[in-house]
Amino acid sequence: MTISRIFLPRWDLAVEFRAPATKVVLLATALVAALYGCSQDVRVLLQSSRGTPIGFEFSPGGGVLAVRTGLSELSLVSTASWGIKKCPIRTRAFTFVDSELAAIIGDDGRLYMVDARTGRSVSSFQIPGHTVGNLAACNGCICVPVASGDSSTGSSTMLVMDQQGKMLKKFPTLSMSASPAERPVTASRDGKWLVVLGWDRAIVYRASKWQKAADIRGGFAEGYLGGFLTQSAFSSDGKLLLLGNEGFLKIFDTRTWKGNALHPHPGHLIQAILPNPSNIGFLVLLHDGSLRDASDTLTRVVAGPSNGSAGYCIAAALGPRGTLVTGWENGEIRRQVVLSN
Repeated sequence: MTISRIFLPRWDLAVEFRAPATKVVLLATALVAALYGCSQDVRVLLQSSRGTPIGFEFSPGGGVLAVRTGLSELSLVSTASWGIKKCPIRTRAFTFVDSELAAIIGDDGRLYMVDARTGRSVSSFQIPGHTVGNLAACNGCICVPVASGDSSTGSSTMLVMDQQGKMLKKFPTLSMSASPAERPVTASRDGKWLVVLGWDRAIVYRASKWQKAADIRGGFAEGYLGGFLTQSAFSSDGKLLLLGNEGFLKIFDTRTWKGNALHPHPGHLIQAILPNPSNIGFLVLLHDGSLRDASDTLTRVVAGPSNGSAGYCIAAALGPRGTLVTGWENGEIRRQVVLSN
């Protein structure tokens, strides 16, 4: 007979089980899934070819889901009807500026302002330089990283532009040319911070003046990908920043920039970091499709679809009403409600 306790952070509640060890695990998993509103109603939203690169982003407010498949195809999905519109612009990078407007770098190197509901361009302008990495939006401004003209510096240049293409700020930042991160630039939801990822290093900028707020160096080389940082997310309230890669995470307090390391169990490859909509923490999605609480060593399964014959999970995003969207090795893009309101 084993006496075990599990902690449920969402309710600040501890539950005690008095049962054999194997039953404790089953009871705990069932209780957590029930309390978090886990649903088994998994639906295939889109189907692409096996091995296709997949990326997601929800608009502010969650009314539109952008789905990037392959190297240049972008679909815009209404989360009210789950109707899908194909963007006619071949897309190199994208981000939402607000709930109705997206910014897209086309294959022709131009930046297009696109109606997020229709996928149609409303204006465009040329970017002065070759873009690297992804786009990010802060307070209506668009942050565009470009390759540095001086290759000897090993850096990229961040262009801060308004929606008409006017240059507002320009400054050197970490090189993104060799980064394996799909999104090496991340903005906080409140528009206060911008973080840029590099090798064993991240720089955080205060968006009001585009000055360095923190230069976080070292401590990530023990992870995967040779120490490259590939994952970043701000908590829903902007008070925490989570940085890491497939095998190692650190959570930083944005008031002090001091961090605490998390050590996932060996074999748990991290595919996505998602702000937890129910509190100030994070959820982490692993390559097996399980969604876990990032407040500890990722041993508590919160919710998540099973992968079945789809292979490993390669991308994820958490949207309104607890909707989890996932991309899989076989090209499936699924949606499932995993968290109750």
